[in-house]
Amino acid sequence: MMQIRFTIRTSLLLITGLLSIAVIGLAGNQGLKAWNQMRLAALVAQSNEMADLLLVAAGNWAAERGIVNAALAATSPIDPATRSAVSDRRRAADSALTGALTQIVAGPDFRGRDDLVQAVRSTHAGLETLRRRADQELDRPLETRTADILGTWVSEVTRMITESQRLRLAAQYLPDNIQTNILLAQDVKHAVWVMSEYAGRERAVIGGLVSSGEAMNTPSLQRLADLRGRVEQAWSGVTAYLEKENAAPALRAEAQRVETVFFGRFDAVRQKVYSAGAGGQPYPVDTASWIAEATAGIDSLLALARVAGEVSADLADQSRGDGRVAMVTNSALFGLAALLATAAFWIVIWRVVRPIRNLTGAMQDLAGGNLEVDLPDTTRADEVAEMSRAVEVFRENAREVRRLEEQQQADTARAEADKRATMNALADQFEQSVGAIVDLVSAAAAELEAAAQTLNVTLEETNAQAGTV
Repeated sequence: MMQIRFTIRTSLLLITGLLSIAVIGLAGNQGLKAWNQMRLAALVAQSNEMADLLLVAAGNWAAERGIVNAALAATSPIDPATRSAVSDRRRAADSALTGALTQIVAGPDFRGRDDLVQAVRSTHAGLETLRRRADQELDRPLETRTADILGTWVSEVTRMITESQRLRLAAQYLPDNIQTNILLAQDVKHAVWVMSEYAGRERAVIGGLVSSGEAMNTPSLQRLADLRGRVEQAWSGVTAYLEKENAAPALRAEAQRVETVFFGRFDAVRQKVYSAGAGGQPYPVDTASWIAEATAGIDSLLALARVAGEVSADLADQSRGDGRVAMVTNSALFGLAALLATAAFWIVIWRVVRPIRNLTGAMQDLAGGNLEVDLPDTTRADEVAEMSRAVEVFRENAREVRRLEEQQQADTARAEADKRATMNALADQFEQSVGAIVDLVSAAAAELEAAAQTLNVTLEETNAQAGTV
C-alpha cells in the first residue's frame, strides 16, 4: 500500500496558499467595494454639481421674471440699470443651463433623458423668442405695449423653470440599492399623503361653497390655488421618481390609475366646478356628488400610498433577507478563516516546531558523544523524518568510527604485547646463546689451562731430562 507523503513543505504551501487566497479575496472584495463607493461618490458629486447649476439657472430665471414683469407693468420704458440687471440674470441663467445640459448629456443615461433634454432646449428656445419680444416691448411706454405680454411672459418663464427642475429631479443620480429604493418609496408615500391631505382640504372648501351656493371670490380662489399648488408640487416629486429606471413597477401601475382617476375623471369634474364658481354660475354638481367624485379621486391617491408602503415593506424584507445571507456568508467565511488559522497553528507547532525541537535536542546529545540517543520521528513521511534518518546515518557512521578506533586500539595493544614478547624471547634466546658460548669458552679455557699445565710438567720433565743429559 502506497503511503501518502504529507510533507511540511506541502503543508506550509497549502495553508499559506489558502490563507493567501482568503486574504487576497477579502482584500479584493474590500477594494472592489471601495472602488465602487468612489465611483458612486463621483457620480453623486457630478449629479449634485448638475443640480446646483439648474438651481442657479432657475433662481436667475425667477429673478429675471420678476424684474421684467415689473418693468412691463411700469408706465415708462425700461431704464439702463434695469436693462443691465436683466442681462446679468440672463447670462448667469443661460450659462448655468449650458453647463448642466453638457454634464447631463455626457453623464450616465436615465429614463427619458433625451426627451427631457429636448423639452428643456425647446422651452428655452421659446423663451429666447419671448425675450426678444419683451425687450422690444420694454423700450415702449405702457400704453403702446401688447396687452398679453404680461401673462405670456410670466407663464413662459415659469414653464422654463418647471421644465428645468423636472429635468433636475430626473437626472439626479441615486445609487441603485435597496436602501435607496426604500427611501424613494417612502418619499412617494409621503408625497401622496401630502396630495391626499391638501386634496381633502380642497374637497372640504369646495363642498362648503357648493352646499351654500356661493360663488368663488378672490380670497377663496387664492386659497384653492394654494391647496392645488401643494397637490401638484407633491405630484411632481412622484413623477420624478416614476421616471427613474429603478422605479417599482407596482408604483408605476398604481400611478397610472391615479392619472386616470384623480387627474382625469375627477379633474374634469373639478374644472367644471371651478369654471362655474369663478363665473358666478350654478354649480354643475350637488354637494353629495362633489364629495363622491372628490373622495373617489382621493381614494386613488390613498391606494397609491398603500402600494408605496407595500413596496417599502417588500424592499425591507428583501433587505433583511440579503442581510441574513450576508451574515451567514460572513459567518461561514469567519469560520473558515478560524479553521485555516487553527490548521496553520497546528501545522507550525506540531508538524514543524515540536519535531524540529526534538530533533535538535537529539542532535545536541549526539554531538556531546551520546551515540545511543533515540532519534525521533524516523517513521514520519516528511522532511523532519528525512532529517532524522540522515542524522541516524551520521550516528551509525560515528558508531562505526568508534568501533574501528576501539579495534585499532586493541590491535595496537596486542601488537605491543607481541612485540614485547618477541623481544623478551629474543633476549632469552640471546642470553642462552651467550651462556652456551661462555660455557664453551670456559671449558676450552679450562682444557687449555690443563694442557698448559701438562705442557709445563712436560717442559719441566724435559728440562730435568735435559739437565740429566
